[in-house]
Amino acid sequence: MTSAYKDEIYQRCFTEEEYDDYLLNTPLEYRFDYTTIELAVVEAFPKHAAYGMTFQEYVVQRTRFSEYDPSEKKQMCFYFQKFPARVASDLALLNKLPLYPFVILMAELGLIHFHVDYHHEYSLIRDGRKAIFTQLTNVDAMNSYQQLDKQTIELGTGTGARKGKASQFNTSTPKWLYNAISDTATYLNMSISDFVYLCWCIAAKYCLDNDQIPIMVAREIDQTCQQFDFEFKHYGNRIESILTDMKQSNH
Repeated sequence: MTSAYKDEIYQRCFTEEEYDDYLLNTPLEYRFDYTTIELAVVEAFPKHAAYGMTFQEYVVQRTRFSEYDPSEKKQMCFYFQKFPARVASDLALLNKLPLYPFVILMAELGLIHFHVDYHHEYSLIRDGRKAIFTQLTNVDAMNSYQQLDKQTIELGTGTGARKGKASQFNTSTPKWLYNAISDTATYLNMSISDFVYLCWCIAAKYCLDNDQIPIMVAREIDQTCQQFDFEFKHYGNRIESILTDMKQSNH
């Protein structure tokens, strides 16, 4: 696809009659209609053009199709600790968006990046969990399976909520996005709040303009991503260890 063509389809304002032509003639990886973004989020197909975009570019593309989005909505409740919540509200102001749409679009874009950057390791975790479940044939296997539930990935939002030190977000989201966030959080033994915050941090780290993020805030975001990387690796190793023990006990 030529640069000129990309610029043209990214900037075009559609009439209703042109919308079908856009869907028919635009390559899937360059489409930003709701069904394609749903595929990018839920199916995690190979790199969509949203991967590597700035947040501002992504907002332009997503809002162009808002009137063509019949997605069923679902209420989603999650928490951010007080400091990240204040940061989110200030960044929303800088980006000239209301707070809730800003956080949700950031989480959506961060989830697209998550599925690309962590695809291999995440696939191993899902396959490993399924393999463990299918081998629950004895007491030792059941004990290992139950122990895995205790191997959580935590980024602190749940702790803050329990102590009354977190801000609550309660917002309407597309049902497919809610399900994608909920399912991925479950597979990773994370709370929805922690996973939304992780996706938000990924988008903040890689998709916001550098001059929007003060140095101290950038450090906090980077530390959160590093903490997840450490616990994510530990969780994957734990699943691998359980599978190895199960195979040995079955011989």
